[in-house]
Amino acid sequence: MDSSLVIDVVKKSDAGALDYDLYTLSGTKIKRITNPFNLPLRVFKNDQAEPGVLYVGKWGNNYVFWSYDDKRLGYEKFWLANDDGQVLKTAYFQSKQLGMRFENEQGGKLRNGSIFVLGHIGKEGIVTELSISEMFK
Repeated sequence: MDSSLVIDVVKKSDAGALDYDLYTLSGTKIKRITNPFNLPLRVFKNDQAEPGVLYVGKWGNNYVFWSYDDKRLGYEKFWLANDDGQVLKTAYFQSKQLGMRFENEQGGKLRNGSIFVLGHIGKEGIVTELSISEMFK
């Protein structure tokens, strides 16, 4: 997260299940949270709570999410959800346009109205800029 760290914690009682702890950037534990992005539960549901979904950031009063699209192979799916978790708009990009993601790297960040995606094609690193206002016209 921009102003904090979220650490995955394996539950002792349920192997494979995770809890999440929120820390300050200096390493002080703040509290246990309910999801890896510290989003309100009314937003973190349905499509947003599926495995492999990444929260990219907040744009205006809405939330931007990203995932590999299982229904359209070779495509990445971005969507905008409101405060109630309803999907407002969806955009698709061919995965090859964004390059391969680096292992253990989220790969995208929302800044100044654009999503910047870090990827690579072979040994060459690439950064792709996606305008939110253009994506979700």
